[in-house]
Amino acid sequence: MKQRRSTIPHNNDNGADNAVSRTPVPRPQSAHPAHGGTTPSSSGAMATLLAPHLFEAAPDALAVVDHHGALILVNGQLETLFGYDRSDLLGQVVELLIPESLRMAHTQHRAHYALAPHARAMGEKLSLFGRRRDGSEFPVEISLSPIEVEDSTLVMAIIRDVTARKQLETALQASVRAAESHLHLLQTVLDQLPSGVFLARGPQARLVLANRAAANLWGATWSADQTMANFISKSGIRFFGPTGQPCPVEQIPTLRALRTGEQIVQAQLRVTRADGISVPVLVTAVPLPASLFTSASATNRGEAAHGQVGAKNAEERMVLVVYQDVTMLEETERVKDEFVTLAAHELRTPIAVASGYAQMLLRVPDETAVPSDASTLDSWQEEALRDIASAMTRLTALTDDLLDVTKLQAGRLQLSREPHDLVALARRICRRMQATTAHHQIHLAVPDEPLVADLDVRRVEQVLHNLLSNAIKYSVDGGPITVTLQAVEGPGPKRQRTRMAEIIVQDHGLGIPADQQPTIFERFSRARNAQEHGIDGTGLGLYLSRELLAAHGGSIWFDSVEGQGSTFHVLLPLLEPAMTD
Repeated sequence: MKQRRSTIPHNNDNGADNAVSRTPVPRPQSAHPAHGGTTPSSSGAMATLLAPHLFEAAPDALAVVDHHGALILVNGQLETLFGYDRSDLLGQVVELLIPESLRMAHTQHRAHYALAPHARAMGEKLSLFGRRRDGSEFPVEISLSPIEVEDSTLVMAIIRDVTARKQLETALQASVRAAESHLHLLQTVLDQLPSGVFLARGPQARLVLANRAAANLWGATWSADQTMANFISKSGIRFFGPTGQPCPVEQIPTLRALRTGEQIVQAQLRVTRADGISVPVLVTAVPLPASLFTSASATNRGEAAHGQVGAKNAEERMVLVVYQDVTMLEETERVKDEFVTLAAHELRTPIAVASGYAQMLLRVPDETAVPSDASTLDSWQEEALRDIASAMTRLTALTDDLLDVTKLQAGRLQLSREPHDLVALARRICRRMQATTAHHQIHLAVPDEPLVADLDVRRVEQVLHNLLSNAIKYSVDGGPITVTLQAVEGPGPKRQRTRMAEIIVQDHGLGIPADQQPTIFERFSRARNAQEHGIDGTGLGLYLSRELLAAHGGSIWFDSVEGQGSTFHVLLPLLEPAMTD
C-alpha cells in the first residue's frame, strides 16, 4: 500500500519533528506575571508544549485521520489496544483497524461523514468493531471530532474497548430472559389453581402478579405495581369479617402480613364485589424473604435490563396470599346447621315428655290420697327413673348448646340486655352449683359494693355455669373451687380505659395438656386427659362461653398446668355509676 505523508509531522521515533515528543515536560511556572509567572504569550507556548503529552497520556485510544482516511497521529493506548507499533500505522488508511467484512461499508460511511463533519459522542447504540493485528475482533465505541487545521479538516477518533461491558449486557439479557421464562412458567402454573393466589410487596401491598382465579374472585383487574388500597377504592370491592362487620383496610390479612411479618392462616373473610356478589373466603398470607422478590420485581418493571433494581425494593417484604373460596363449604355448613336446629327442636318435645313423666313418677305420693290410688316404687325402679331424669337433663342441655352454636354461626343469636348486679348473680350461681356436689367446696370472694353490668342475665349465667361445671367435673378427687369477683381497669390507653369486672374460677383438678391449650376454645374440643378419665362432655361449653362473652364486649382466657388445675379469667365491661342510678 502506498503511504501518503500528511502536512502534519507523523508520530514516529526518528527525529525532532515527531508531533508527540517523549522528552520530559518542564514544570509550569505561576501564571500570574506579578509573581514572576509566565506572560500570555508564554502560556500559549506552554500549551503548545503540553498538547502532545496530553494526547499521549489520554486513557483511551486516540487517532487523528486526514481527509483521505490516513492515520497521521496515534497514541500509546491505541498501539496497545490494536497490537501494532505506531510505525506500522502512520500513513495507513484507518480501515486497517476494521474487520475486513466491514471495510467497504466503512469507506462509504467515512466519505459521507467528510461531506458534513460533526462531533459524534460515544454510546449512540452503533454496533462497531475493531480488528487487532492478530486478526481478532472486538466491540468498540468511537467518538469523532472534526479539527480544522489550515486548509484541511482532520478527524480525531477516541476508541474504547467495550468487550467487558458487552459481555455483562449479554449475561444480563440472558438473566432477564430466564427470569421472564420463570415468571411465565409460574404464571401458567398459578392460573391452573382453583384458589385465588397473588404476590404483593411492600407496606402498601403493591401487586407483583396474580392468577386467573384471583381476578375472577375480585371481578376486577388488579394492575401490576398498583397498591391494594388504590385497587380496592377503584374496583369497589369491600371486605367483611366473619360476623358481617366491615373489615378496615389496614386489617386485611395481606396488609397485616406485610406490615407485621406475621403469618396469617385461614382467616375468615367475605369479599363483596362491585356487582354485589359476595364470596366467603379463607385467607392465608405468608410473608416471604425479600431476596425472592428482587428478580421478579426487576423483570416486572423492566429494570433488570439496566441493572437498576433499587436497594429499597430489595429490602421490601413480599407476601404470598391464597384466597380459598368456601362458598360450597358455607352452604354445606348452612344445611348442617339447619338440620341440627330442626333435630334439636324435634328432640325437645320427646325429651320434655320423658323427663316430665320420670319426675312425676319420682314424686312422693300425697298422704291425703286414697290408699288404693297410692303406688310405691321398688328401689331399682326409683334408681332407673333417676337415671332417666338425669339423661333427659343432659339431652336438654345438649340440644340447647347445639341450638346456641347454630345461632352463633348464623349470626342470629339475640341478647336481651339489662343492667344487673354481677355480685348477686355470682352468689346465685355458686349456691346452685354447690347444691349439685358434696365432694367440692365452692368459695366465693366478692366486693361489698355491687358491680353492675349491661348483660343478658341468662347468657352470663350460662357462662358461669359452664366454668363451674367444668371445675367440678375435672376435679375428680373433689376439693376446693374458688370464685373471685373484682373490679379492674380494662386494657387500652389510660384515658380510654373502662372499669371491668373480672371473674376468676380456680380449681385444682386435672388441668389441660399444654399441646391442647391453643385449641381448647374451639367447637367440640375436649382435653385428652378428660376423655381418658371417662368424663362426659360435648366440647361446646368453652366455645359458647367465649362467643357469648365476646357478644357482651368481654373476653376469656386461662392458665393451666396438667395435673395441677386450671384458672379461668373472665372480663366484662361495667356500667359507669351515673348510668346505674
